[in-house]
Amino acid sequence: MAELNNTPTLAVCMIVKNEERVLERCLNGLDGIYDELCIVDTGSTDRTVEIVQRYTDKVQVFHQCNDEQGNIIDFSAARNRALEMTQADWVLQIDADEVICQGKEHIRTHITREDTDRIAMIIRNGRADNDVLSGRLFRRSNAQGYKSAIHEYLEFDGRADLDNRLMIENLPDKKGKETGSERNIRLCIKQLEVKSDDSRTWYYLGSEYLLKQDFSQAAECLKNAKLYDNYKQGKYHVRYYLAVSLFHCHDWRGAVDAANEAIDIDDRYAESYCLLGDVFFTLGILDKAEIAYQQALSCTPPKDALLGTKPWAYQAHPASQLEKITELSDA
Repeated sequence: MAELNNTPTLAVCMIVKNEERVLERCLNGLDGIYDELCIVDTGSTDRTVEIVQRYTDKVQVFHQCNDEQGNIIDFSAARNRALEMTQADWVLQIDADEVICQGKEHIRTHITREDTDRIAMIIRNGRADNDVLSGRLFRRSNAQGYKSAIHEYLEFDGRADLDNRLMIENLPDKKGKETGSERNIRLCIKQLEVKSDDSRTWYYLGSEYLLKQDFSQAAECLKNAKLYDNYKQGKYHVRYYLAVSLFHCHDWRGAVDAANEAIDIDDRYAESYCLLGDVFFTLGILDKAEIAYQQALSCTPPKDALLGTKPWAYQAHPASQLEKITELSDA
């Protein structure tokens, strides 16, 4: 634990449930950076609470975020309870199945800064092309609380900065537990029963079906996300992933239209150009495919891409496809 002889202070806030297999790995990786460790347990039946108590006395058992069967139905309620447990100047949010795998030494420096109130960092979920950015380190006084039962987000008023030297990696162990995908689909469907016009929830539900390679279901969800169009931060990604879903459904016209709409919203991303190139290449329209891949090569990953970028789209894939086009043209 960091010494309490200077300010500002940092609290690590976590919510946990049945994490005995991974919890110590996470907590040991946090050693030396925090002044307070605040943990909310949402109903563990294993040794999770016992393990937590070795590290901190700030642990609360909280069931109000669960349904009658004990399944969590409101992540924001649990996050807010953990946030309420601290008066520290800054907060780091992390989950039990995550580890700080890069940049730990920079965290204490960031909380002494006066020119920013929130630091976004890379969150890695398996592969680099699943990376997203998330403002997990933030000044507590600017936090207005978490919203949304699933894929919760922090309402925040303040200045933000990005440090891509910081990375948290998700290393789940779901043995004997509901998988993350099963849980996310269950909660998204439940949330849509209450608010059927929430584009953000339709987007995340579509993303889960994409991961399951249920492309027709993903397309229907993403069409709804586009229809209601009230997810401001996701306008580009809704259309890009709709294009991906339609591509796999062999709806070439729909895929082209969705990709072009994504480009109209933000033309900095290479992914939509690659998607256009893939459609035209598949259809044998090589001149249009070549133009699209060249446009992809001219892009660089946006630094503010909160919902992530696909590294392959910015060099490897378009370059490889252009080589294939050259070979076909020379044949």
